[in-house]
Amino acid sequence: LSHTLYHGPVIRIMPNTAASVGSSASILCVDSKDTTKEKIDIAKTFASKVGTCVEVDSKTFNAYGVVSGSAPAW
Repeated sequence: LSHTLYHGPVIRIMPNTAASVGSSASILCVDSKDTTKEKIDIAKTFASKVGTCVEVDSKTFNAYGVVSGSAPAW
């Protein structure tokens, strides 16, 4: 993503529908090596405002997104 659209740090966050009530299980992925710890911490703080946030590897982001996104339905 950072190579195609934007030449800079990219942090992806995937919340789920429980975010509307502050109970989301969000996942976060850092896609570029030049992302500073400060920017990652800001993103984690942002995501944690609507529930919990877990950092995952970019290779497993989509799989975690499926699980996290469908879990509230059960």
